[in-house]
Amino acid sequence: MSKYEEVIETLKSAEKNKEQISAITSTLTRVINEQKKSVEALEKLLSEIESGNVTPAKKRGGYRGRRKKEASQESQ
Repeated sequence: MSKYEEVIETLKSAEKNKEQISAITSTLTRVINEQKKSVEALEKLLSEIESGNVTPAKKRGGYRGRRKKEASQESQ
């Protein structure tokens, strides 16, 4: 391989690395921005809880069991 070809190969690999670094950088930037938004939302919720402005959601919870088939057919 001549010196010229070696230089070309080196430049090609450098360009690939540059593209990979650019892709990684943009992905990391996006992830960091999403994390910042999540932290801001949690901080807001925490401050609302501390100030007493948040009331628990009234949802049905817990296991209520299943109806037996005979009971549900009799009621129809």
